[in-house]
Amino acid sequence: MAALNESDIRGIVEQVVKNMLRKDEHPASGTASAVPAPSTGGIPPSARPPRAFRGVFDTVDEAVAAAAEAFRVLCSMTLAQRAGVIAAIRRCGCENARSIAEETLRETGMGRVEHKVQKMLTASNKTPGIEDLKTDAWSGDYGLTTEEMAPWGVIAAVTPSTHPVPTLVNNAISMIAAGNAVVFAPHPASKNVFMRRRPFQ
Repeated sequence: MAALNESDIRGIVEQVVKNMLRKDEHPASGTASAVPAPSTGGIPPSARPPRAFRGVFDTVDEAVAAAAEAFRVLCSMTLAQRAGVIAAIRRCGCENARSIAEETLRETGMGRVEHKVQKMLTASNKTPGIEDLKTDAWSGDYGLTTEEMAPWGVIAAVTPSTHPVPTLVNNAISMIAAGNAVVFAPHPASKNVFMRRRPFQ
């Protein structure tokens, strides 16, 4: 098989984007058309996904820049302040577990509501927070050693179609506890519930 050149790859990407947009406009069809032979040229402006499909930010660079700013804010917070943010995430997850479970099932058609509710409650209540961040120090003949947890920075994360919001809650709690910011890329099959903009109850 001949190696793909840049033009071939652009053609494949263009067709995939078109197929995704077609499926997004007609989600009930559930049928994917065959990908034609690679074509030449870049992705035309008309093939760019609509705003709602792209997510909260128009570009990955904008999402990363916002996460970098969030990281700077998190670095200036105390552990107690991070614990307050985490408590709000836990509370929101528990209070909205059923509506998120129902919305996820409507969008994906996978699973059972009760199982999704339990997954949401488990992620909200059981994900470790700041309690795992312990500073330790010891000394001896060779001097003093201090061990302290430090944040990594901006992290990229993907979520599954089966449990998108519980995965977000789990990741957000653990990453914020450690002082990290995160950019999430939701699975296309559950992007709407993941990017839910309606106010929670």
